[in-house]
Amino acid sequence: MGFRFGNNNPDNIYVGNQLVSRIYKGDTQVWRSPELVTVTTPGIVSSADPDILSHPTGTAGQQWLYFIDFTGPVVDGQTTGVVKRIVSTDNGKTWSAPVTTLEGVPATAYEEFETPCVIYNDVSGAYYLYTLGYTQAGDALSGDIYLAHTDPANWTLATTPVLTRTVGGPDENYLMEPTGLWTGSKVELIYTGGNATGNRLVHVEAADGFSFGTKTVIFGPGDAPVGAFYQQAAGACVIPVPGGHIMAFTGLDNTLTNAGGIGLAFSNQGLKVGWTFGASALIAPFGGATEVVAPGLHYDADTDVLSVYYGYVEGGIIKLAMQQMTLAYARNKTGV
Repeated sequence: MGFRFGNNNPDNIYVGNQLVSRIYKGDTQVWRSPELVTVTTPGIVSSADPDILSHPTGTAGQQWLYFIDFTGPVVDGQTTGVVKRIVSTDNGKTWSAPVTTLEGVPATAYEEFETPCVIYNDVSGAYYLYTLGYTQAGDALSGDIYLAHTDPANWTLATTPVLTRTVGGPDENYLMEPTGLWTGSKVELIYTGGNATGNRLVHVEAADGFSFGTKTVIFGPGDAPVGAFYQQAAGACVIPVPGGHIMAFTGLDNTLTNAGGIGLAFSNQGLKVGWTFGASALIAPFGGATEVVAPGLHYDADTDVLSVYYGYVEGGIIKLAMQQMTLAYARNKTGV
């Protein structure tokens, strides 16, 4: 993300005025894990599903971080998730206070939101925000994927979902966690779909950003490499990097209840085909964390820094964290 570093000195990462991690650069030029500090900023109680967008036309060094914050209205006994945004104007050195972007409406098709993904169309100048809207608060299996667009500070939410479950399809039981990119002439999304046999990562595309066509499975049950730390995958995030695209994902066992860590995949043939999935975990559960989930990625070509944002579960609370490394280190560690 273009953080500024001094030799062997820590750089601090803040959300609002609250320190969330310290990052060190060693003499070997291999990025070390951050020291994680609990996020206690007012307005952020339990946070997950980070998604980073570098501002394409505004101030140099400006990034927007969208995430889910579980501080929404109580609906049917559930504290609902809302989409919030924080902004950095100095390449991620400091962040603004969180602002609510989308909030669910009781007794509607979207009582709650989760897993935001923001995409910029550099041809039309349009912004797209894809998010899972729950028909019933607290029930991810009831959700469809919705599109919001127009003003990135005040999104206009479409009332009709752009992706719904397909009977007999790879997402018959549920769909969630969209990620994607504008790839020159179309929006391409990869999302988590599930049916009776488990999770799949599913690819769709649309030139207009909402009329999505064929659903193509790019990773399903049984596709994990031999000896992998995971058996199924979910919650992906994809970004362009030199030579192709890199995707981080949550690795799961076949029970879908144990998030064993975050893995990486790489493709030099686009988002739909050519993916190679690494067997080793890039980030595994640490300390008191029982799970690490839902990664977000940002790559800064000027510094060769890959920033991995993710949620981690500790003490029953989901918190946001970030770690950094060189792209080469990440690929070597996971074998992609």
